[in-house]
Amino acid sequence: MKKARGGSNLSVRRPRVSGEYTWPVRAVWLMFALIFFGAGVSKLRHSGLEWIFSDNMARMLISANILSADPPAANFDPPVPWGLYIAQYSWLTQLLAAATVVLETSYPLALFSRRARWVIVPGVFFMQVGIRVLMGPSFYPFLICNLFWVPWDRVNQAIVPGLRNLSGGKESVADKRRHLPVE
Repeated sequence: MKKARGGSNLSVRRPRVSGEYTWPVRAVWLMFALIFFGAGVSKLRHSGLEWIFSDNMARMLISANILSADPPAANFDPPVPWGLYIAQYSWLTQLLAAATVVLETSYPLALFSRRARWVIVPGVFFMQVGIRVLMGPSFYPFLICNLFWVPWDRVNQAIVPGLRNLSGGKESVADKRRHLPVE
């Protein structure tokens, strides 16, 4: 960490990471934003607000549970029949449809706003988990790629001191190597 003077206060800034290491992560972020934004816009473009306020979501939940009995539709095998229960309540299916469209169309905000990132990215993650549980299709590659959104430098800063405390304050081999002179 670098210390920098900000007026009369001493502030702490994180060192800047080279763009050489951050651009691949940002490229994955951009890909996710384009995919989900495109999906949300497509829903609105082709169906309009009817995608939210019709019985579209209820029909999808029911058909996913009915088709799951058919062997060729093995990818659409929901692990639980909760979709049938949810489909009985039109207000709940409309709420799920509205949340889907809002999360998908607002996904590009996660590129620019840290606060939005804390809501939108987990929201879409759990939306995909919900699709798997209620309708059957799995998005495992997408779920794994969500690891690109984790700020690993902060996770490292939070975990490493705790690990040192568990080891009785002893330095690890990696810590000792950091203090060796570079030739």
